[in-house]
Amino acid sequence: MSLGKKDTERIEWVKSFKSGEKWFLKLRKQYGLKMGTQKNYALGLKRFCEYIGMNPDEIIVAYKEALAKNMEEGVSEWNDNLKLFVPWAINKYGLSRSRAKDHFAAIKSFFDNNSAIGLSAKTPDAHNTEIIPVDL
Repeated sequence: MSLGKKDTERIEWVKSFKSGEKWFLKLRKQYGLKMGTQKNYALGLKRFCEYIGMNPDEIIVAYKEALAKNMEEGVSEWNDNLKLFVPWAINKYGLSRSRAKDHFAAIKSFFDNNSAIGLSAKTPDAHNTEIIPVDL
């Protein structure tokens, strides 16, 4: 798979952070070198960082600090951040639910691979439901 300049720059941006490098090394060990996964995950993380207003390393530090204060509340707070990120990304970037679900999976993977305690948020549904009006 050939990547564009923006994709390559985004992947390098992720790898420039300790947490991003660790994440991509673990993904590579697990799944091999899949550039499509790196491309999509890097985009998801970049957008999550924009949403939260922190870089990847700052996010992991904040998450671990929240866990140290109160593990249950820390996980809940970051689960909420992730859940609220999905509609934000859909509205800001015009993403489909399926693409937003991919971003969600990327961020969950980022936390899982950078902390002994990952997020427990459930993946949002990606299907669309059409409601047909009923004539009365």
